[in-house]
Amino acid sequence: MSRLLQAAERLAAATEQLEKAASARSGQGNGEHAQVKAALDKAQRENEALAEATNLVSGRLDRAIERIQDLLER
Repeated sequence: MSRLLQAAERLAAATEQLEKAASARSGQGNGEHAQVKAALDKAQRENEALAEATNLVSGRLDRAIERIQDLLER
């Protein structure tokens, strides 16, 4: 077998191994990506809930301050 043919076979084998490794790694990345996305989605939902609670509390505080100011002005 010529050296060129041997080198071509080694290159083909190495390429195949790299493709398998890349596929395996890509599969892991997809799982990690899904976990990160789920965590991000959860954090966004929590942020929305906290924003709503903040608005509610802010409104209540504003009304309480107005009542106190009215009482102090009397």
